[in-house]
Amino acid sequence: MSSKCIYFDLDGTLISNCTGITNRTLMAINYLKSKGVRIGIATGRSLFSSFNIAKTIGVNMPIICANGAWIIHQDDFTTINSKYIDSKTQYKIIKMLRLSNKDFIVYTHSGIYTTNSSLDFFKKLDKTHDAIKKNQQSNLSLMYEVKEVNDVKFFLEENIFNIIVPYEGITEKIELEKTLKNLGTVNFAFSSFSCIVDIFSSEADKGKAIKTVID
Repeated sequence: MSSKCIYFDLDGTLISNCTGITNRTLMAINYLKSKGVRIGIATGRSLFSSFNIAKTIGVNMPIICANGAWIIHQDDFTTINSKYIDSKTQYKIIKMLRLSNKDFIVYTHSGIYTTNSSLDFFKKLDKTHDAIKKNQQSNLSLMYEVKEVNDVKFFLEENIFNIIVPYEGITEKIELEKTLKNLGTVNFAFSSFSCIVDIFSSEADKGKAIKTVID
C-alpha cells in the first residue's frame, strides 16, 4: 500500500522567525495528516534548533537536518545517516578562518558550538535554545550543548556537519565563494538575509536525503 509524504523546510517556509509557528500553519499540517499524509522536515538547521518544531507539528517521518547531512529518527532521535565534512577539508577551512581571525559556528552530533557567542546568528540560535528547554518533555532522551569554545583543537577534532561563517559585504562574500569553490569537496549556501555562508559535505543534499528516507 502506497502513502504520500511531504517534507517542509523551516525558515521562510513553516516559520517566519526564530521560534514560532502560526496556528494557521499548524491547522494546515493537521489537515494533511488527517488525510493520511506523512509529514517531515528538511532544514539547514541543526537538530538542536529544530526538534522542538518537529515535536510541535508532530512529524511522522525522519528529521533531515544540516542541509541533508544528518538524518534522525523522529521518535528517539537516533541517527539514521551522517555526512560529515571530510577531515582534510575541515582542517583547511578551520585553519583559514583562524588565520583570518574569522569567527564561526559548527554543528555536531553533540551540539552547536561557536568561537564567539556574541555573533548575531548565534543570538538567534540562543533564542531557539530557550524555546527548546521550555518545550522539551521529560521523556525525551535528547541531550545537547550550545556554547562558546576557544580551543581551536576542539574544532579540528570534532566530526562536523556544518561550518557557519558570517560575512560582511559583497567583497568578502566573493572571496569566500572563490575559496570554497577551489576546495571542491564541500557544498555551500549563502544567506543574504543572515549574511552567512553555510558549508557542508559535498555528499550532503536535502533532496538526496529525502530520497534516502523514502527508499
